[in-house]
Amino acid sequence: MKSEVSEQHQAAMTRVGLIIAYVIIFVVIIRRFYDQPYIPRIPFAVALHGSFVFLFATEFFIVRRIKAYLWIYILLQFVIIQIIGFFPPYIDTYGLLYLPLLLQLKAQLPRRITNLVGISGSVFFILTLMITHGAISGFGRALMIIVITIILLGYEDIYLQSETARRESLLLLAQLQAAHQKLKEYAAQAEAMAVLEERNRMTRELHDSVGQTIFSIALNTQSALLLLEKDPESMPAQLDRLQGLTSSALGKMRLLISQWKPRQG
Repeated sequence: MKSEVSEQHQAAMTRVGLIIAYVIIFVVIIRRFYDQPYIPRIPFAVALHGSFVFLFATEFFIVRRIKAYLWIYILLQFVIIQIIGFFPPYIDTYGLLYLPLLLQLKAQLPRRITNLVGISGSVFFILTLMITHGAISGFGRALMIIVITIILLGYEDIYLQSETARRESLLLLAQLQAAHQKLKEYAAQAEAMAVLEERNRMTRELHDSVGQTIFSIALNTQSALLLLEKDPESMPAQLDRLQGLTSSALGKMRLLISQWKPRQG
């Protein structure tokens, strides 16, 4: 059950991951053009950032058709991010662009490969900032951006785990409800079987009782015939007894028939 739920999240990024990715891309682009004093370089900057956004937005659809494209995509995004890093004026927030890339990769690749890409990006990012902003300042800025990236990745992981747990809980609840419904059906069937067995038992008892009564009627009829020849005066009493037995048998027969009638409702 757990693997089935998890596979649904491995097909693409989560909604939270997408929101984080596009917010980060928007922040980096705003920061870039807010600090862009070189008007002639703006078209090149637009082309770089536009290429990154286009590749990011289309990666999932292309990889579904061409699996090998994922590795080409990683290389292209690495190159674009590093060019942005060396593009004046130098900004330290460009390193946040590694976050959308990592969010995509962790949804499609094993964690060890995603970690390797993240470590490689961190090394390139630190070296770039140490070159553009100085060793000490660049290292400090890079470390701050890396920490922010790790925190956001961790938040997305927590969301993914909570969403997976929620889906598993809903699936388990549905299974429990189905099992409960089956138990109710089994209980109803068992109750119906118990009622049927009880009716059969009572029917057998009535059948035996009616059989005994009819046998007694037959004996008393024979006795009445004998008395008719030998002792006619005792016939009324014998006939009364025979009538009582007949009435008793008739009542039991009616009860027996009612037991076999189908129940209403």
